[in-house]
Amino acid sequence: TETVCELGACDRLVGVDNYSNWPASVTRLPHVGGLDDASIERIVALKPDLVMLSSSARALGRLEALGIRVMGLELK
Repeated sequence: TETVCELGACDRLVGVDNYSNWPASVTRLPHVGGLDDASIERIVALKPDLVMLSSSARALGRLEALGIRVMGLELK
């Protein structure tokens, strides 16, 4: 979330993980879970263009199978 906002695309976010709290504007967005408990239903309902998540997230394969474009990132 912070990286997307720093790149000037904060207004493109339709939802965030449960831990995103900066900038303050993202706290008003729907929270869709975390690494191990992402809500597939909530994510799909938001109709995202792209879902960025950890490459180890369990939701990655499920979202791909539903036709959602995903980008798995190595988080350190």
